[in-house]
Amino acid sequence: MKNKIVYLFFIISISLFVCMNVKALTYGGCEYSQISRLKSFVSNINFSYDYYIDNDSAYFNITLTNLVPGIYFIDSTTNKRYSYSDSINGEITITGYNVSGGNYKFYSELNECYGIKLGNRYYNLPKYNNYYGDPLCKENPNYSLCQKWANVTYSRDEFEAMIDKYKNSGEEDKGKDDTEVIYKQTYLDKFVKFYVDYYYILLGVIIAICITVMIISSRKNRFDI
Repeated sequence: MKNKIVYLFFIISISLFVCMNVKALTYGGCEYSQISRLKSFVSNINFSYDYYIDNDSAYFNITLTNLVPGIYFIDSTTNKRYSYSDSINGEITITGYNVSGGNYKFYSELNECYGIKLGNRYYNLPKYNNYYGDPLCKENPNYSLCQKWANVTYSRDEFEAMIDKYKNSGEEDKGKDDTEVIYKQTYLDKFVKFYVDYYYILLGVIIAICITVMIISSRKNRFDI
């Protein structure tokens, strides 16, 4: 009898657990299948960007495509809300970003599922080098601190000091380094080129030598007999 009561209690507990999870899966009236479907739509949204330069700063425009009805999102950078009704055939372009990155938070816009979070999508933007258009960089275009997309945080005085250091780092030493690299590369290139151009001759010679050795060895064995 006691075992039956324990068994009954176990069955009731399992039933309550299942019911609670079924209720959770319905999101209080919103079916789980609807949320799953919307989440798949969010994962298919694509991002692309372009940029423009204004006062030695880069500003980015992000374009989102494959938006569908029933979804809205909030931009973490501006805290603005966008939905399918703001798009043109599922495409929205948001302009004027001057940040390294952020994310869009997607939510359901369906009546029975309104406000349920569908996930985040993150965007990362390259860091524009504010010194890229500087006359000092035009004089030293190959310097690492003068590349277009580089995270340069030096002050003006620090940047000028780094340029001076680069320019005065010693052309003689640079020449030695370059000569050594060229010598090593040239030697390797010649070896590779020789092998590629004449490998079939070398292979033929090796095969001929092997055949000759086999014939001589065979004749020697015959004479030994």
